[in-house]
Amino acid sequence: MFRQWIGPRELTTRMDEFDCRPGGSYRFVQEGNDGRQHAWRPARGTSLTAWKPA
Repeated sequence: MFRQWIGPRELTTRMDEFDCRPGGSYRFVQEGNDGRQHAWRPARGTSLTAWKPA
């Protein structure tokens, strides 16, 4: 679902890691038609926070 949601649409997205538990982390790579890749991960020292919907 995340790969379909994240944009821009002209980039393909590869999920290398996605741990949505509290304290987990993520890493995904987006690639354009020109072959250029852009990797994303949380900043050092940060982590994901989970909360229960109301």
